[in-house]
Amino acid sequence: MAKVAPKRFVFVSYAHADRPRVEPLVKVLASRFNVWWDRGIGLGDKWRQTLMDQLDSARCVVVVWTTASVKREFIWSEVERAKDRGVVIPVKLDRKARIPLGFDQMQHLDLTSWPAGATEPLKLLVDRITRLLARPSRQRQPASTLAADTWTVRNSLRATGELMRLSDQIRTVSGVLIPGSGPVKDLLGSLGEVHRTYTAVSEAISRFVAPAAARQIDPKAYLDMERGALVRTIENNRGHCTRVLEYYIRAGGLRDWLEPRLAPKKLEKVDEAFRRLGTADGDLFADLARIGGVMTEEASAIVGLLLSDQQQVARKRILEGRKKLLPLERSLAAAMTRLQQIESSLGYVPRTGKREARRNG
Repeated sequence: MAKVAPKRFVFVSYAHADRPRVEPLVKVLASRFNVWWDRGIGLGDKWRQTLMDQLDSARCVVVVWTTASVKREFIWSEVERAKDRGVVIPVKLDRKARIPLGFDQMQHLDLTSWPAGATEPLKLLVDRITRLLARPSRQRQPASTLAADTWTVRNSLRATGELMRLSDQIRTVSGVLIPGSGPVKDLLGSLGEVHRTYTAVSEAISRFVAPAAARQIDPKAYLDMERGALVRTIENNRGHCTRVLEYYIRAGGLRDWLEPRLAPKKLEKVDEAFRRLGTADGDLFADLARIGGVMTEEASAIVGLLLSDQQQVARKRILEGRKKLLPLERSLAAAMTRLQQIESSLGYVPRTGKREARRNG
């Protein structure tokens, strides 16, 4: 079996025809870092599976572009697979090599005079690898990145729409309530849990996009996100469905007030809306909160790009992520406006222009 590569290692992607030229570079890198290239695959190993496993585990992938490698689709595949994690550092050994479309936006290091010259590019290569390998280890299972996500944003949009529908259903009871009464406070408390969730997710999205407004994007902001800041923002500030039910069914509260005042069929619909909200932590609130994990993975990829001095590519990726998140941002804004209208009709006025962190019944 193949020897297991050490943690925090560098994967070198190259064309086999270039092995004599690439080996001196590998030796230089191996004198400073743990390096893995396909010479590390032992007899009897499943070559493709071993290569993919090491590629996925690498904290840095150095791709060597030459006139031979630019024509090899398996090199494209390796780079594409690693590019999504933001861990690729391209180097160029042949001046005439035309980097394939889609990979040419990444700034490469010019080692075309290697090994006789290229001292400064080699120093930059070592510096960039060092920064990538110095990133903290992440213990949890990764989620999909925004670039690769196919369902989280869609599910978050669906959850926002369903929460809006349920809020509108609950709003129908406002006509029988007396402003300032205990039942009104219960209803405001229930709606507040939904509003807090909207706000927490919206603020996390804004926090993800904001650093791209600077002329030079600071990696520290995305390092913080990579370590879970966005997930914490959502989890620490979102609402909780159990409180929705507490407000509704407490003795002498909203449910008791409504029962003699609503027709049975209408009360049944209101009960169903509150039951649905009362279990939302398992689906609707969870679907909205899950976007934090996806943005965390995207932040991790952006950190890699920034640490390898790919500012332009990182900015483009952030803006593409924002474009993907824009429908959710707009849906959240519309939902919050709708809730504010409902709350205003019930006599609620936010203190000092801000929402209360938590309402008391």
